[in-house]
Amino acid sequence: MYRQLQKGFILNIGIFIFFLLITSSCGQKKDSKKDTTDKSQNKTENKVIQPNKKSKNTVQKGDLVTVHYIGRFKNGKIFDQSKKEKPLSFKAGVGEVVPGFDNAVLSMKLGEKKTVDIPMKDAYGKRDEKLEQKLPVSMFPKGFKFEIGKTIPLQDTDTKQLRPVIIKKFDDKMVTVDLNHPMAGKDLQFEIQLVAIE
Repeated sequence: MYRQLQKGFILNIGIFIFFLLITSSCGQKKDSKKDTTDKSQNKTENKVIQPNKKSKNTVQKGDLVTVHYIGRFKNGKIFDQSKKEKPLSFKAGVGEVVPGFDNAVLSMKLGEKKTVDIPMKDAYGKRDEKLEQKLPVSMFPKGFKFEIGKTIPLQDTDTKQLRPVIIKKFDDKMVTVDLNHPMAGKDLQFEIQLVAIE
């Protein structure tokens, strides 16, 4: 889910530099198709990590938790899920994931599995049309191939965080990009299984 489920944040064009992964883009597209097929076919047969004497059984704020998840849109279509061999780990209750997911994990017990509906306000928020910005073509590397709907990463030079933005339209001089998180404006549903607490 745009890995680590990080909360979308407002971007300021003045503080961005482009990280355009041109050389790997073709490989990534091929891999993404394969991943989509694999994800849609995988059924979660996940083993719960057995607690030792020092481990906790209930999630509290600040705990490092490990979960398997399946993310769906309201129509039931899967948009992301953890891989069987690579669950998601994060600190609970401190904002490392979107609020709805964060709150859902708190108080879960080891091995528990639940399904939660997360409204857009507790996910990636509403779309903001003001976040469509025009950038000069000169900001892009020479020879860059522009495509409507193409996703490119931007990095905030202060936080060093990357986030995807989408090319909406372009001409010889300007490129219009959508700075909204791709999941903004969407209600989501997650199936979550807690497999470890530290």
